Amino acid sequence: KSNTAIVAGAASGAVVLALIIGFCVFGAYRRRKRGDYQPASDATSGWLPLSLYGNSHSAGSAKTNTTGSYASSLPSNLCRHFSFAEIKAATKNFDESRVLGVGGFGKVYRGEIDGGTTKVAIKRGNPMSEQGVHEFQTEIEMLSKLRHRHLVSLIGYCEENCEMILVYDYMAHGTMREHLYKT
Repeated sequence: KSNTAIVAGAASGAVVLALIIGFCVFGAYRRRKRGDYQPASDATSGWLPLSLYGNSHSAGSAKTNTTGSYASSLPSNLCRHFSFAEIKAATKNFDESRVLGVGGFGKVYRGEIDGGTTKVAIKRGNPMSEQGVHEFQTEIEMLSKLRHRHLVSLIGYCEENCEMILVYDYMAHGTMREHLYKT
């Protein structure tokens, strides 16, 4: 009886494993056939402007809205869209003396917007980072809806000129890490 149970269990497991592998192969085949598949080895897959990922406008036909900000392909109710010129002005042309820190995504700069009345932290994506367009869009969509007194709020973003830039409220008294570890 015990040999029969072991053989039946092993056979059932093998059938289930074969079905799972079959579904995975079939799904990959269908995705590739439809054209949804993009190989991960593509050097540009993570660093194209959002407008080249099937959105309604191209980089050459970008428009600005009434505030002079870049007209984005993401929903306009999420957060503010900044033009690259606004970002350059806010960071004094990405002045190295304004760098607050460097992370896996890229450098974070101190900046001022709205005529110097609002202090911000501007996170500029690095083309060598592992973060791609999808992650950038997801971060914008999630953080624009998230508000908490212990979290830095997302003010806006820039996707112009192949850039992936996020604009956050500025923490004037240092980072959480500095406060926790007294560095």
